[in-house]
Amino acid sequence: MSALEDREVQLYLESLRNALKGLPTDERDEIVQEIGAHIRDRAESSDTSLPEVLSALGEPEEIANQYREGAILDHARASISPVRLLHALWVFARRGLWGVFALLFAVFGYLASAGLIITALVKLAFPAHVGLWLGANRFLLGFTSSPPPYATEKLGVWYAPIVGAAGFLLLSLTILGSRVLLSHVHQWRSGNFKSEYPMPASSRGNKQ
Repeated sequence: MSALEDREVQLYLESLRNALKGLPTDERDEIVQEIGAHIRDRAESSDTSLPEVLSALGEPEEIANQYREGAILDHARASISPVRLLHALWVFARRGLWGVFALLFAVFGYLASAGLIITALVKLAFPAHVGLWLGANRFLLGFTSSPPPYATEKLGVWYAPIVGAAGFLLLSLTILGSRVLLSHVHQWRSGNFKSEYPMPASSRGNKQ
């Protein structure tokens, strides 16, 4: 590789380092080192010119986005935090309808479980205004300022433990489902990197 080509690689890697701001310094250094080795290996071991190698890899900002998304995905897949899981799903919802479906699933699950848990707690403070009312062709679950005269509350003191348990069960299933969906995103992402050249094996977003 000529001195001019080496300078071009250094400029590319410097742009990549700047685009990776937000990641830990040691991680940025590792990424830049591996991408640099990858570029030089491809340029020196094939008939492909350096400009073609860099063009195939894509803009430094695009590569940095891949790594940032990979970091978000890795952290979320190992987490039970609804905030972290929703953040990861939001990132990938911008990629297509499959991601939108996954995000909507999680949002619905978290909202529904939160509603059940909250009404179970409110039942303890306002027992006459929270419950499960059933009547002729009528159904009401949750809080009401005025209990319906057309229906009878069915759960009584059992409302809080039953509905609270259902809320925590739904929350657990939503967390599990979100992590499963993110695992599928991980598999899709691992096989769909846009470059014709593979990313280095230690890429956070492509760890198996």
